[in-house]
Amino acid sequence: MHPHMDQAPGEQTSPHTILVSRLDGLGDAVLGSTLLSGLHARWPETRILLLVRPKLIGLHQILPAWVQVISLGFDSYAPVQGKEDQVADLLREVSRDLHPDLMILSEYNRAWAAELLAMLCGVPRVIAFENCTGLNIANRPIRERLGLPKPQGWELVKTSYEWPEVKKYHAMLSSLGIDPAPHLPMVHMHVEDRNAAAAFWSDSGFPPGKAPLVLFPSSGDGLLRSLPAGAWARWAAHLAQRRDVVLLGSETDAPALEAIAAAGLSHEIKRLILLGNRPGLLAGVLEMASGYIGADTGPMHIAAALNRPTLGVFGGGTIGRFGAGSDPRRFLPVGKRTAAIRMPLGCFGCGWECAFDQRLCLTHMPIDQMIASGDVFMSEYLDGSENSDPLSPRIFDLQPPADLPLTLLGPIMRQHQQFLKLNHDITEHHDYLERILADMTRHNTARDNAIQHINNVLAEMTQQNNARDAAIAKLGRW
Repeated sequence: MHPHMDQAPGEQTSPHTILVSRLDGLGDAVLGSTLLSGLHARWPETRILLLVRPKLIGLHQILPAWVQVISLGFDSYAPVQGKEDQVADLLREVSRDLHPDLMILSEYNRAWAAELLAMLCGVPRVIAFENCTGLNIANRPIRERLGLPKPQGWELVKTSYEWPEVKKYHAMLSSLGIDPAPHLPMVHMHVEDRNAAAAFWSDSGFPPGKAPLVLFPSSGDGLLRSLPAGAWARWAAHLAQRRDVVLLGSETDAPALEAIAAAGLSHEIKRLILLGNRPGLLAGVLEMASGYIGADTGPMHIAAALNRPTLGVFGGGTIGRFGAGSDPRRFLPVGKRTAAIRMPLGCFGCGWECAFDQRLCLTHMPIDQMIASGDVFMSEYLDGSENSDPLSPRIFDLQPPADLPLTLLGPIMRQHQQFLKLNHDITEHHDYLERILADMTRHNTARDNAIQHINNVLAEMTQQNNARDAAIAKLGRW
């Protein structure tokens, strides 16, 4: 038994070091802070390490000092073909100084790099969600270079795809004997970031206490998972009739803001860009805003965690599937002043593998309904209304326009979702297929060994028969 950890969850002593992997996006990290706060509440003296992709190394700016953020050293989302030796060396380098008692793979869709690192570090206790492994054909050569066996003895936490992410982390905390009830996403603000945010607003023409409503239209990949540029321009113009409004984005969002400007955005509405990778400044700016309306993205989750009135605009890609037992709230904002707008279609739950030329769930949202729902949100939540359950934001469901081919959506998407399910099942069972291939290899090797043995016996028998025949021939000559 490891000196720092007992095996029974209810009888654990304090682990010395916990390594938590977080190899996905900013919004995932904010939702995943639920897990961090629960771990710290249970073991306040324990060292907590958070492993992130290089682009999220600045995450420490919005986390408390008791979390140490470390970089994986490479982006595990990027292709690794041709870089297997380099990636293996980077994993060895990261693992060299890590000696965790407990490692938590906190991604619901397990990250292959985190799985390899858990094996490489020889962690005595590993906890992960009961989902398919992230290891695939592309990165198995790295495992072979590292000489790692298949993982064994990991503790797997059973959840469901449709559960909200925070509910999944609550299940993981419960598996550790930790009461999950008090723990929700957190954003920790530092004084220097608040000061920088105040200066940002002041330089933008908004004095203290007069920060505007923020529209954050880009989803990190332009407007691919957001409303069309014209819809944002019209919505911004409507809101600007009643209050100060700005469009906000990072440097990578600049093209999206320019597209909205070209679609008819009023010149009086400012477009503001946050320079550099500074999550702390972003959080400070959102904390001082009067409210947030934007796409399903990391800043939305930051605003919600900071208890700002937050309205997220959602397509159907990553909201849970509708139907019996489903929960369509997986990535909705968490907080008491949160709401969401969506237009439910029969194709929800496509994983953004859209079967249509356009993402109809976003491009065909009725703008008049959307503006009206936004007005209700503003009138209620800016005046102090709160949700009774932080995990249940208010949802404004829009009615699809009459010209949408609803009669075709159902059958087309049922076929499409069958394809997605098949693809998921193949991914989920590739380890099983690998075991079958390994068994076949062992059987083939055993067969080949048996054949070789038989050949050796036959060769020896042939040699003995030749010797016997030669002896008989010799006797005949006598």
